[in-house]
Amino acid sequence: MISSEPRLGERIEVASLNTVAQRLYQVEFGVATFATELEIRALLAESSQAAGDHELTARFLLTEWRDVVDAWQLASWEAYRVKRLGRKTRLPEQQRAVQWSIFERLRSALAAKSLIGGTDAQQGR
Repeated sequence: MISSEPRLGERIEVASLNTVAQRLYQVEFGVATFATELEIRALLAESSQAAGDHELTARFLLTEWRDVVDAWQLASWEAYRVKRLGRKTRLPEQQRAVQWSIFERLRSALAAKSLIGGTDAQQGR
């Protein structure tokens, strides 16, 4: 495509989508510091414990965080309620509300540590 313009090739840079996204984020907000999965697990456990008595397992919460809340960047109870409807595991409204309260605590904990909640898989690792 550029054989007739050899100097044009010197100006072309090829990069992965993750790399481009990180560069754009850095320009707008500064260096992105992603939470590791271990950090997310620990903060999720703290958030779950703070939510009180419930029957949600750590594994279920982590999966829900990774596959729904973080993947879709859901920031409100209403958005979560809509996206949650298509999940295989059906939960009563009250249990979903408890779950969302846990995710709100997790989001606050990540923000307090200036961390972004992406998982290792989403960071291309």
